[in-house]
Amino acid sequence: MRIVRVEAPVEPRAGGFEALFHAGSLELDDGAAAALSAKLATRSTILVVDLDRPAILRPHVEADVLIAAFGAPDQAIVDGLFGRQPMQGRLPFDLPSSQAHVEASRTDVAFDTQSPMFKRGFRARD
Repeated sequence: MRIVRVEAPVEPRAGGFEALFHAGSLELDDGAAAALSAKLATRSTILVVDLDRPAILRPHVEADVLIAAFGAPDQAIVDGLFGRQPMQGRLPFDLPSSQAHVEASRTDVAFDTQSPMFKRGFRARD
């Protein structure tokens, strides 16, 4: 089994105040998505996604284990996987199932995305 760690997608913004924030599509670009899918297809995989913002994970749920990390260092993930430290927490936002659903949602209404893959507050149970 292998561990693959990826970051939530970001489209860098040029200069100024906007450059300080992660923005853009919540989907991986085609090249990154194809590379990740190829990795997940070849052997058992634990997919760790750093979620400093929501990400669309629908195409990548074929991972054997999916871990949402919020800035946790590699050692904390390994300690959690080997039971040396509990993994706990709840999603602070919905994880949308598609970019189309994100674009169709109302920007001034919280948790308005249609059919999220995981809803705010989700947590796996032991």
